[in-house]
Amino acid sequence: HSKKRKSSHHFSHKHKVAKRRVSFAPTLDISVVPKHHEETWYTIEDYMEFEQSVRHTIHIIRNATFPPPESAHFTKRGLEKYESWQKHQTKKNREQKHVLAVLREQERQRALGVRNVKAFRAVCKEYSHHSMQVALEQA
Repeated sequence: HSKKRKSSHHFSHKHKVAKRRVSFAPTLDISVVPKHHEETWYTIEDYMEFEQSVRHTIHIIRNATFPPPESAHFTKRGLEKYESWQKHQTKKNREQKHVLAVLREQERQRALGVRNVKAFRAVCKEYSHHSMQVALEQA
């Protein structure tokens, strides 16, 4: 029994949607050359330095002394949620609403037996608009 498919990538309501299959190559050998390992990967010390830098930046942000005059290349990009608990909750709630909207659209399309990329794009655009505005303001 064959599956019929419309030219606009929508599936017929009369037939079940074919399940997609994934396959993998048999094996892949990867070697790390020891002398380049330190140059390629972050060390524990690097991560500790990153954490200390983030903590210092958060302290500056929370004490409203941003940006510090001694550093023109200093940025708080990506750390906005640490400014306050309220900002963290607001960002978290926006992210959850975005994910739920995509999941709802996915479920709607499954129920209808269709695949509409433009509908996904519209949902994502609606829920990511605020983040885009913030990014443009900070650019």
